[in-house]
Amino acid sequence: MKPYYQDKWVTIYHGDCREILPQLDVKVDLVLTDPPYNGDIKYGEGTNDSRDWDMYIDWIVGSIRLCETICNGPVIYFLSHHGLIKCIQVYAPHWVGAWFQPCPSGNPVGKVGATLIMPYWEPFLVYGNLKTIKASLPDYCVSPVNSERLKHPCPKPQSVMARIIASGDWQTVLDPFLGSGTTCYCAKKLNRYSIGIEIEEKYCEIAARRCSQEVMELKV
Repeated sequence: MKPYYQDKWVTIYHGDCREILPQLDVKVDLVLTDPPYNGDIKYGEGTNDSRDWDMYIDWIVGSIRLCETICNGPVIYFLSHHGLIKCIQVYAPHWVGAWFQPCPSGNPVGKVGATLIMPYWEPFLVYGNLKTIKASLPDYCVSPVNSERLKHPCPKPQSVMARIIASGDWQTVLDPFLGSGTTCYCAKKLNRYSIGIEIEEKYCEIAARRCSQEVMELKV
């Protein structure tokens, strides 16, 4: 299995994580990812973001379980509020944390479909093993919505992903839904090894370009 991109700190694979994860002959310390939310966003030809909700949850839970087989530590998934409600009914996490957007400006986070509620926080679900690696992860973080121009419809802010990565002694981080590469980019800044998997080649290209840049150590 040939990487799409590789350097000293980062390895990126182009493909479906459900096919690639079983082929990875490696153990990681942290899984941190932000998969599609089933919000009918047009990511590309390889991504169906408008599934029946039961099918979507089966897909998400299946990927979580695959990640747990190769992860020594936590498996952390960001989801929409509706995804959270549906997912905990099928596969309950150990914990639920939240990303808060300060000073609401009319651009809510994680809003999927018509709803009475205008959300300004977004959940992350914590699975996996919470005991093997020393860490101190607050179950909330505060950061504005990402304003970076990355040619991706909904990238997470660096500050959110970096705070989670910096919270523990994770030497290797995995993101099975890499998108524009923020997880790997932040991991490299924090001197951690990382593996990313992304099904859309256009985002692999963006992620590889970001990770190939000279980066300075990130202060969190």
